[in-house]
Parts: sequence; structure tokens; C-alpha cells
Amino acid sequence: MLLNLHKALCIGLALFSQVNLSAQYEGGSGRGFVSQTISSRIIDGTTPTATAILFTVSPENTVNPNTFSTSVMVFSSNNLRLNTNTSISIAIGTNPGSGTLSGTTTVNASAGLAQFSGLSINNSGTGYTLTASAAGLSSVSSSAFSVFDNVYSGGSGDGHHSQEINEKVVGGQKLWRGANSTDWGTAANWYPSGVPGSSDAISIENNTYSNNPILDADRAIASIDFSGASKKIEVGAFTLTVSERIFNTDANHYVKTASTGLLKSSISNSSTFAFPVGNSAYNPVSITNNTGSSDAFSVRVVDAVYENGISGTTSSNARVDRTWHIEKNNPTANAGSGVNFMFNWNSGETVGSVVSPKLQHHDGTSWQQQSGSTTVSGNSLTYSGYKGTFSPFAIMNDLIVLPITWLDFQCAYNDNSVQLQWSTAMEQNSRRFWV
Repeated sequence: MLLNLHKALCIGLALFSQVNLSAQYEGGSGRGFVSQTISSRIIDGTTPTATAILFTVSPENTVNPNTFSTSVMVFSSNNLRLNTNTSISIAIGTNPGSGTLSGTTTVNASAGLAQFSGLSINNSGTGYTLTASAAGLSSVSSSAFSVFDNVYSGGSGDGHHSQEINEKVVGGQKLWRGANSTDWGTAANWYPSGVPGSSDAISIENNTYSNNPILDADRAIASIDFSGASKKIEVGAFTLTVSERIFNTDANHYVKTASTGLLKSSISNSSTFAFPVGNSAYNPVSITNNTGSSDAFSVRVVDAVYENGISGTTSSNARVDRTWHIEKNNPTANAGSGVNFMFNWNSGETVGSVVSPKLQHHDGTSWQQQSGSTTVSGNSLTYSGYKGTFSPFAIMNDLIVLPITWLDFQCAYNDNSVQLQWSTAMEQNSRRFWV
């Protein structure tokens, strides 16, 4: 009896010596759980098997071509981290930008944890996910993240900015889903829920909802990524202020100014901001500030040109049938080299024969042709060095002003002919008259 008891105790101690249980905190994942690492054998002598994998660190929003990281953990049947070198592979799951995943995508786990670094996705998009898979286990998905385009600024004045800044936009990230309504101020229209603030970057989701975001009040945000969604932002009667940049704009993705509302941004000296505005169509204007100091500019577009600048009878001049209302916080602070503009219009938006487009500014009384440096290329006009007042601008055919001041002009029929008589009060550089 004593011999058998001693033998049982020895066997029990031998089995116990094969156990290696240790509590371990998994930092960095944000989950805050404590897991246990299990060695190859447990008390009853069986070998634990892997039953599940889980993303413990999901990818964060990134800017192409910056890299990002993620990690995946292997679990046993009792939800403990398994000390294993299981091979784990990752791939793109949801692929909103038709991107390609680069970097090392298959890693052998170390103590049950597979860490992936130096990953990148080559195309921008909102709502990417990764999937992780391992032999014999169900694949899992990461939480959603976004890949943004490079941020550009400064210099060229043509809307195709030349200075590359590889950095994330400061602040949070909000995704417009528009599942409830068109109301910008409805928290449930945004993901994560909540109306974006001045430090938030927003993206427009390409989804089944057709609701354009429509401003409910003056709003300020950091940046906008239209991200290929077939939606426009409508400002209505309010002002949308953007402190950084606006990405992925074109004829289907722009800020719509169908009323008195404005798109506003501050432009530092020697920098350019492209205002992707339009009403019924896309008519963007790029503004380069060369005045010597930073200033805020606001823009909206009207689908007409009026004789008095803002309303009334439409102009009878040959013209591009658009008015760009441009405001400047300090309208008379136009030192240095002034302000450069680049206006854009589309085929079919001209009235009459516009063979020599010129920039016109309404001074409150009449349209005045601007005589500064002008370059026309297709449906685009660039004007450099503007130092005048602000608000309505239009593009009309060259308005040739005769260098004379008339006193009178008379005509009379005389023996099958017409006799003309006229007099002038002033003539400048004139030699003769042709009738």
C-alpha cells in the first residue's frame, strides 16, 4: 500500500514538471486583455491545438506610399494564446481602391504571435480590410482602415501641385455614409458616429446611399477625400472651411455652390489652393497667393453673368456663362506680386463667339477688363498678378474700347446717298475714320 502510494506521487510530480503556464499582458493592441502562453504539453498529457486566430493590432489609416503594420495571434480551444510557430498569411479583404498589398505577407508565429511590418497598399481608398488565414483555421478580418493619396501643396499655380508632403492629415477620420439623410449635422450619417470637427479629415464613402452631404450650418474640417464616391458636398447658404487639402475631385466629385454658400480656405504666401467648386457643372479655380502674407479666400460659382455683377439682366457680351464670386479676408492687402487665378470651364458653357477670352471684374458699377498677364489654354484661363478689389469675376470676349469720346453723330439722305457728320471731344492715337 505504501509502495503504491509513493509510486503514484512520483508519477504525478513527473507529469506536473511538464507544465509551463505563465500569465502575459499583450501590449499595444488596445484590447487590454491578459492571455496565457501554453507550452507543448499540459497536465493530462495531451497536446493543445490551435482553434482560432485574431487580429490583435489592426492597420491604422495611412498615406500612400507610407508603410503600416499589423499582428495576428493564435488561440487554443480554451481561448488561451498558444505557444506555436503556425504559419499565418494575410491579404486584402475589402478592396475599395483596387489596391495591391506589398511586403512580407506570410509569417511564422513566434510564441503564438505573428507580426507583420513594412506593408503598403498602392491605391487610395476608404474602408480597406485585411484577412488573416492559417491552415485548418477559419480566416478572420481586420477592422477597416483608409489609405490616402499623397498631400500636395504650393508652387505651380495650375492645380497640379508640385511639392510632395508625405504625412497624415492631422486629426481624426470621419466617413460620410449618408445612411439616414442628407443632413451634415446628423451624427448617425457619419462613421464613427459623430459630426466631424475642425481637426477631422473626412472621406465620402462609395456606397448604395445616394445622399449628398448638405451643410446645415457653417462648418470647418481639415481635409476632404471624395474617394471615388459619386457624391458632391452641397454648401447651400453656409460656408465650408477646409484647412488642409481636398483630394480626388473631378466632374462628378466637387463642392456644389448652388446658393450663397462658399468654400473657404486660408492660403499662405507663395502657396496655391485648388477650389473644386461648381454649380450645375465642375468649374474649379486655383488661387495662388503672392501678396506677401497669408490670407483666407472664399469661392462660389454662379451659372450666369449679370450686367450688375450679382443679379438682374444677363450680359449681352460673348462670354463664358459663369461668374466666380471670390472673396478675400483682407481685400485691399494685395502687395507683393498680387494674386494669380486659374479659371476652368467646360465645352458648351460659352455664349456667343469667345475667340479672345479676357478676365473681367465687376467694380460695383460695370464690368472692367483686366489688362494683366493672361494665358489661355483650351477651356482654362490663367491671370497673374491681380491687385484689384474682389468679388465677381467673369470671362468675356475681348472688349475693344474705341480711343475717342463722341460729341455727336448724324446722318441724312441726300440725292440717292447718305451724308454722315460727326464730331469728337477727344481722340487718342487716331489717324482716320473708315465707314
